[in-house]
Amino acid sequence: MINRKHYPVLLILLCIAGISTLHLSRKPSFSKKSFLIDTGQPEQEEGGKRRAEYEWKLLRNPKTGIIPEGIRQQELEWVKTVPFKNENLQGPSVANTYIPVGPSQNGGRTRSLAFDVRYNGTSNRVMLAGGVNGGIFRSTDGGQTWVFVHPVNEIRAVSCFAQDPRPGFQDTWYAGTGEAVGSSAAYPNAFVYGNGIFKSTDNGLTWTILTSTTNGDPFGFDNPFDFVYNLAVNPVNGHVYAAAHRRIIRSTNAGSSWSTVLGSTTASTALAGISDIIINKAGSKLYAFISGRNPDRGLAGVWMSSTGDTATWTRIAGGVQGQADSIPAWRAYNNTTVSGDFTAGWGRGILALAPSNQNILYVMYDNTQSESTTEAEADLFRCDMTNPAFVWSNLSANLIAKRNGSTNTFFKIQGGYDMSIAVHPNIPNTIVIGGVSLFRSTDGFNTQNNVLFAGGQTSTTFTDPGRNSHVDYHLLAFDPSNANRLITASDGGLEVCNNITASSPVWNLLDGQYQTIQYYHVGIDPTTGSRNYFGGAQDNSTTLRDLTGFLGSILPDSNDHFILIGGDGGQVGMTKKNGSNQQFLFGTAQLGQLYRVQLFSSNNITSIKPSNSGEGEFITYFHLDEDNTNF
Repeated sequence: MINRKHYPVLLILLCIAGISTLHLSRKPSFSKKSFLIDTGQPEQEEGGKRRAEYEWKLLRNPKTGIIPEGIRQQELEWVKTVPFKNENLQGPSVANTYIPVGPSQNGGRTRSLAFDVRYNGTSNRVMLAGGVNGGIFRSTDGGQTWVFVHPVNEIRAVSCFAQDPRPGFQDTWYAGTGEAVGSSAAYPNAFVYGNGIFKSTDNGLTWTILTSTTNGDPFGFDNPFDFVYNLAVNPVNGHVYAAAHRRIIRSTNAGSSWSTVLGSTTASTALAGISDIIINKAGSKLYAFISGRNPDRGLAGVWMSSTGDTATWTRIAGGVQGQADSIPAWRAYNNTTVSGDFTAGWGRGILALAPSNQNILYVMYDNTQSESTTEAEADLFRCDMTNPAFVWSNLSANLIAKRNGSTNTFFKIQGGYDMSIAVHPNIPNTIVIGGVSLFRSTDGFNTQNNVLFAGGQTSTTFTDPGRNSHVDYHLLAFDPSNANRLITASDGGLEVCNNITASSPVWNLLDGQYQTIQYYHVGIDPTTGSRNYFGGAQDNSTTLRDLTGFLGSILPDSNDHFILIGGDGGQVGMTKKNGSNQQFLFGTAQLGQLYRVQLFSSNNITSIKPSNSGEGEFITYFHLDEDNTNF
C-alpha cells in the first residue's frame, strides 16, 4: 500500500513546480531523515493484489490463465538438461565476506509475531518476529532492537510461532514456514514454499529444522508442511498442532512424529487448502478453520474438538445450508474459479477467542466481495458458547469506519492476503481487526457507530504525525504486561500503539535492526570506492544508504537509509558524477512512474515519466547505460 511508515514527525512541505510534493522530515527515535515524493496513486491500488496480478500476467499459462503447480521444480529439472561448457573456466577462488548494509531501521513484510508467555515488560522482554522472506528475529528489550537468529542455510519463509506454555517447558518454541498467498510471482496462487517446522529449546535463541516435517525439497509443493499457516501448543499436555495444507496435523512427542487429526485425501491447490488452529487456555477445546475454497466440501468450515483426536471433530459452522452445522447468513459454498481466480463463496478464515471470556469465539473469512463496490471484503461472526446451544451473531454489516470526516471506508483484505484479529485481554467487546487498514470496535462490532478507523491509510481518526502506521496487517498482538498496548505486524514491519483504546490512537515504530524488506532491484554508486547502496522495495519505496552526504548530513547509523519516492519501489540506477559535479539517482514507483533525484541538492526531484504514456506495468523497467550514464 502507498501509505508509508517512515515519514518522521517533522514535515517540511516543499512545493516543486510541475511535480508532486516532497516531504523532508526527521524521525526522532533513530534521528532518521526521509525525503519522499507522494506518488499520487490511490492507496488501495498499491501492495499485494496489484503487484501479484502484474507478476501473474508474466508467468501464467496464457491458455488456462493458471500457473501450474510445481512449475518451479519443472524449471529446475529442465535446467539440468541444458548442455554447458566449462573446460576453459579459470581463475582463483574468492571467499567473499558479506556484512549488513541496511536498511537498519526499516522493517518490511512481517507475517509472524509473538511475546514470551513470561513477558512482564521489565525482567523478561523477549519477543519473536519474522517475515516470509526475512527469517526469524529476536528481541530482548520489548521490540526496541532486534537480532537475526534464523538458522543458517535454511529457508526463511517464516509464517507463524507457537510457544509451549507449560511451566518447565516455556523455553520451547516452534516456527512454521511457507505462505500460500501474497508473496511471490504468482496470482492468484501467490505462494512462497516452506520447508517444515523449526524448533528452539533455548527460548528462541537458536533453531533447528524438525526432520519429521521436511522432505528436503523447498521448491516443490509435495508436503503438507510446505505451508504451515498457524501453530498451537496444548497448555495441558504439550501436544503440538499445525494448521497445514488442507489439514490439522498433531505431534504428541514434541515434534518427533506427526499424524493428521482433521483432513481428507482430496487434493487441492495451495490457496484452497488454507487452515487455522487455536486452543483455549484450559486446553479443553480446540478450534480449526478449513478454507471454503477446499474442493472437499465435507472438510470446509469451522470445527471443534475436546481432545484433538481423530474422529472427535465436530463442524460448528460452514456446513451445508439448512443442516445443523449451517449458520444463518454464512456464505454459500462455491469454490469455482474464473481464469484461476475465485469469484464467489468464502475462502481463507481466521479464529480468535476472547482472552477474558473463553466462551466467545470470533470467526472472520474472505467473502470475495470488493471494497471498490462499497462492500466489506470479509464477513465477521461471533459465537457465544456459554450454553450448549451456541448463539451465532453476524457482525459483517458493521465492518465500516469513517476514515476522514463523513467518508465511509469498507474493510478491505485483498483476497485474504492481509487479515488479522485480536481481542483485548480484559475487555471482550474491544476488538481490533486488520486488513489493508486497522478497524477498532468497542462494542464487539455490534454497531457501526463504535467502529474507529485506527491505523493504516492516512486518516484524521488516529494520531500519527510520523506516518509510522503501515498498511497491510498480517498479525496483531497485545502486550502481556500492558493490556492496552498493541503491536502490529504488517508490510511495513512492526509498529506499536501504547493505548489502542484511546480516542485517537498514537503510533510509533519497533524496527531497530529489524530487516525484512523485500527488494525488487538494488544498485551501487558507480563512484570508485563508494559504499553507497540503494534499491526499490516492495511497499517500502526507494531507499538510499548515503555515506557521501548526497542529501545533506550523514546519518549517525551508517546503515540507516533515506527514504525516497513513495509506494512500491522498483528499478533503480545512479549516474556517475559529471563535469559540473552533479550526480543523479533514478527510481520508480508502481504503474510506470519514473523520477530523477538530483543528489547534493535538497529539493531537485523531478517526474520524468513520458507524457501521455498512460498507466505502466506495476513494475516498469528502464536501463541506465553503465558506460555512459547520461543515457
